[in-house]
Amino acid sequence: MTLVSSFFTRVRQHPERIAIVEPGGPRVTYGALARMICDYAAYFRSAGVGSGDRILVTLKVEIALYASLYALWSLGAVVVFPEPAMGLTGLRHAAGIRIDAWLAPPVWRAIGQLFPELRRIRRGLSPPAAADGARSGPLDADRLSATVTSAAAVADEAPGLIFFTSGSTGRPKAIVYSHTFIKDQGRGLEPLFRPNPGEVDLVAFPLFVLECLDLGSTNVLPNWDLRKPRTASLDAILRHARAEGVTRLLLQPALCERLVDKTIPPAVRAVLTGGGPVFPDLLRRLADKVPEVYSIYGSTEAEPIAHITAAEITPADWDAMDAGAGILTGSPVSQLRVRIVDDEIQVTGPNVNKGYLDPAQNASTKQIDGEGVVWHRTGDAGRIDAQGRLWLLGRLEGRIGGLFPFGVETVARRWPDVRSAALCAGPDGAPVLALTGAAASLDDWRRRARELGIDQVILLDDMPLDRRHASKIEYVRLRRLLEKTSATR
Repeated sequence: MTLVSSFFTRVRQHPERIAIVEPGGPRVTYGALARMICDYAAYFRSAGVGSGDRILVTLKVEIALYASLYALWSLGAVVVFPEPAMGLTGLRHAAGIRIDAWLAPPVWRAIGQLFPELRRIRRGLSPPAAADGARSGPLDADRLSATVTSAAAVADEAPGLIFFTSGSTGRPKAIVYSHTFIKDQGRGLEPLFRPNPGEVDLVAFPLFVLECLDLGSTNVLPNWDLRKPRTASLDAILRHARAEGVTRLLLQPALCERLVDKTIPPAVRAVLTGGGPVFPDLLRRLADKVPEVYSIYGSTEAEPIAHITAAEITPADWDAMDAGAGILTGSPVSQLRVRIVDDEIQVTGPNVNKGYLDPAQNASTKQIDGEGVVWHRTGDAGRIDAQGRLWLLGRLEGRIGGLFPFGVETVARRWPDVRSAALCAGPDGAPVLALTGAAASLDDWRRRARELGIDQVILLDDMPLDRRHASKIEYVRLRRLLEKTSATR
């Protein structure tokens, strides 16, 4: 079953349920969204879009985006998403592969003419303005039949999406997701995402909206710039959540770090977070605020790998994490196989990418065993405990002697006045602990660090974080910062 066929199953079950709510009030039911999809599909078909065409999509996260995705997929087209955190650079990088058309507002396409990679795209598309998601009335039978028939003809294994890694360790890599692959990702997430009756989700991950629609919930779109979670107005976000009766928050850790200092609307029963390490101190503080808290571990190439609820963590587990055992991520999802090779977490399964669009990029992250099984090397260090649960120790390249990043950082984050912590190798190869927080506690931090075997502690005004979710420390940038600091001494 393709993504579109699955969506139309939900439409038949509850056409009058609200599917998507935009900031400011615009909303669309499952039935009305289906009408939009049929209208959009007819428009794209008339514009010459066909099976296998690659469509670069740069639309705002609005109702029209999701109508466009389903419409393109119903025609067998492949959606290409640039890496949003890289801005124009990511857009130009995505245009470096074969692209058949660019779906974007006209003004964006006009600006694109300034750049050779985008100028090469000969066909421009925009969502048809005539399709109004708020209009009422029955589905046009002919268009519905044409869309459903077209979608049913798309093979489950056909490519549906080309996405890019964040590029934190080099040039972003293009990954092809088939319809089956995306559905398998959904199966791994379903135990967490399965909605209660009347569920209303506020989702900060645009692709997760597809999973939530697939399960039939109402999806409230963000009212903040997704690229800037650390500067988004929490008061505005919480007003948005209250106004729409949100019951679940799906947010990156950077937002959750700030959320715990606020009064969360009483209707919110659960918080789901991922896209970066969910440190135990954050998980514990969230659990004090919300009845259900879920932590998800995964990556662009393998989503999800494992997940856990705060309620599943025992007192002994909390003590172990506080003592530096790493971050407990829970049992691996059922369809995955996980192994630890030289401290590295490696995974294989139906929701694990088997290779990049450019095969030359496979060498560093793919490994084929003696049975021909492709394993993805996550680059993360970890271990599996006696109960079969996965513990995350941080990036493998961040290991310094016997010290692992999360083993140190989970401990340091609990020290008085520490906001964030990062273990890194200094210019001389010795471990350095970088901290943000109150400068008055620096001497105390140094004393505590020496007990961990770390002689160098530096205070930073701000920690370098990833551009996608602002939730992962960028150790390459941190090492460069340390080198500059050392050079000026």
